[in-house]
Amino acid sequence: MTSEHGNQGGGQGGPGEGGGGHGGGEGPGHPRDITYSVNGEAQHTTEHKLTVRQVLENAELTPATDYKLTRDNGNHTFTDYDEEIPLHDGESFTATFIGQTPTS
Repeated sequence: MTSEHGNQGGGQGGPGEGGGGHGGGEGPGHPRDITYSVNGEAQHTTEHKLTVRQVLENAELTPATDYKLTRDNGNHTFTDYDEEIPLHDGESFTATFIGQTPTS
C-alpha cells in the first residue's frame, strides 16, 4: 500500500525491509534523527522530507497559511505549503508572520 506522501524507500520499513533509501540511518529499524530549527527553536524529525505546512505546524505556527517559511541557507522562500522540503541535520528556517493582525 502506498501512502499519500509515497515513502520512497527511506522510511520505517518492517522486518526484513532493511530501510533502504538515501542517507545513512543507524541500522534497520533505527531511523536517523534530524535536528533543524525554525526561528531559532530546535525541531526534531526522523523524516527525510517534510512539507512546508508540516515544518510550520511542527513548530506550532498555526494556521500555517499565516506564515511564510524561508530556508536561511540560500534565503529561499517557499510559496507552496504542500511542497516537500528535503531536510538536513542542522538546517535552519525563518518563519515570518504574514496573517492579519487583529484590531480592537
